[in-house]
Amino acid sequence: MSYSVDGAQYIAVVAGQGGFGGYWAPNYARLLVYKLGGTATLPPPAAYTPPVLNPPPNFGDEGMHEVGEARYDEHCNSCHGGNVGRVSNIFPDLRYAAALSVPELFKAIVIDGALQADGMVSFKKVLTMEDAEAIRSYVVTLANQAKNAPPAPALHQ
Repeated sequence: MSYSVDGAQYIAVVAGQGGFGGYWAPNYARLLVYKLGGTATLPPPAAYTPPVLNPPPNFGDEGMHEVGEARYDEHCNSCHGGNVGRVSNIFPDLRYAAALSVPELFKAIVIDGALQADGMVSFKKVLTMEDAEAIRSYVVTLANQAKNAPPAPALHQ
């Protein structure tokens, strides 16, 4: 948009990073306003340290993981992404969730709706406590697979 105030011309542009970097990363979205002949500079970007992938040890048997994967695909996948893929950066990657290490906290979130005020609804009507624990075991397994995966090869330019 272009406008003028007291004879000075301004150009306003909405700019942002567009979701790169993950749920916890700052996106630097902002409204930039340039003044004709202006000399101001942008501040440096905020420092960002990505979260560390630090899941608890795997637990449960193959049957529990299969139930967890099925329930996850039915109820979690559309927001948090399937397997190791991501749907969107507006929802957290559950492989990094601190609640994976605390079964009671995971169940409080998934079953009791402890984060309902933040948009994470309770699944009490469609999941049992055992289902929630199976989902946790499945996500822990995915997190450990990602943690132990060899690093991706560097891209050469």
